[in-house]
Amino acid sequence: MYSHALSNNHSKQSNLRTLLLIFYFVFCFVIITFALLTAYVLRASEPPQTTTNTALSHTEIRKLNSLAINLVELEQYDAALSSLIYMASINKNSASLLINIGMAYKKKGDLRSARKYYTKALEIDPNNSIAFNNLGMLAAAENNPIAATYLLEKAITADPKNPDPYLNLAYILEKTGNKAQALKYFAMYLNFSTVNSKVSSKVSPNVSLMTKTLLYKRIRALEKTP
Repeated sequence: MYSHALSNNHSKQSNLRTLLLIFYFVFCFVIITFALLTAYVLRASEPPQTTTNTALSHTEIRKLNSLAINLVELEQYDAALSSLIYMASINKNSASLLINIGMAYKKKGDLRSARKYYTKALEIDPNNSIAFNNLGMLAAAENNPIAATYLLEKAITADPKNPDPYLNLAYILEKTGNKAQALKYFAMYLNFSTVNSKVSSKVSPNVSLMTKTLLYKRIRALEKTP
């Protein structure tokens, strides 16, 4: 009889705990729902905000540009292009952003769009050496050495301190059989990292010891050819 009473008492306590838990969860649900509804009503009552395109700061451009470049390296071309095109739509006078869009399109294999954006960059900055260089490499990829040579020479004229067109032009000239000129531009490219201290800091990241060693071997082999 005593044990039966204890059992009934335990059962009642268990039922009470269950009811309290149910009440607690219902109470929490009501509070959270009320908070969400209040936030929704307050947001709905706010006047609509108009968004205006304002120029991005240099820091914002640098961060977004870095992200886009990383996406290109990961072959996430569409995501990179979305970011770059967005930045270019706000910063309409940035030739460098247009060049980066062109480079992303080139990596993606869309040479036509790449050319379009390199050309747009030149409309903003007619003496942009990088744009001329990249257009020259597009012409080379399309087996048009005459146009490639012309554009790479324009790149050198636009910025004689940009080393890339010297090397690219040397390769084009070697391929077309112009040995003397090819040797000249190979030497000029290597000269940047060894003699011209003003641009050595600009070139050194691109001209590793291995690269220079391979180029010297290439030059010696080219000199031995008839």
